[in-house]
Amino acid sequence: MNPRHAASRRVLAVLDDIAAGSTLLEWSGTLAQVVQGDLAIVYVESTLALRAAALPITQVLPHAGAEWASFDADDVERGYRVQVARLRAQAERVAQRLAVRCSVRTARGTLAPAALELADGAAWVLVAPALPRPASSRFPGPPRVLALLDHGPQAGRTRQLAADWAHRIGGTFSERPVDTQGAAAALTETRADLIVMPLALADPDALARARLPVLLVGVAPDNGESAATDS
Repeated sequence: MNPRHAASRRVLAVLDDIAAGSTLLEWSGTLAQVVQGDLAIVYVESTLALRAAALPITQVLPHAGAEWASFDADDVERGYRVQVARLRAQAERVAQRLAVRCSVRTARGTLAPAALELADGAAWVLVAPALPRPASSRFPGPPRVLALLDHGPQAGRTRQLAADWAHRIGGTFSERPVDTQGAAAALTETRADLIVMPLALADPDALARARLPVLLVGVAPDNGESAATDS
């Protein structure tokens, strides 16, 4: 198999917290079904947390009423290993249920820059920030998928993919014409569960402030994009 072809058929899901992992993995796996590709999950381990833990003044309160205890980078590293193990177990269950190929790996950095670096040359990158509560309970009713569209070459693919994805997860679909400034505002203001937008609209600072999962639609895969909706 051509390696470039294989890479282009891969959905990347980039996250730095697994609190809403099961819902986000379900959505990501369904997206992989829609585009007939594999799912590659990247867990971003925060370098900021490691730096903070390395400071000599850093302490932690294990539980209410306890004494303050020392806390260092090794404690953070152990926490990351636990998170990744949980994420792998969740991913395996989702992959088996949806019959998609799935891999899990880690990266160091911060979420938005890591996601944009991975997005270079990729077809689909789902950026999943930490959510205040599980994604499935953020809003009542079916998940709402919003496509943010410009006049660029990926607008048509973005619209079709968002509509098909919404159908597959039992959600609703809407679209909004925006420019880069409008897209940045939507990432923090809109009442939606998922946003789908062309990669060209992604502003790094705005993406870092996103309050909901964002699918960035990049270059078209080598042999076209299959996103047929089931009736």
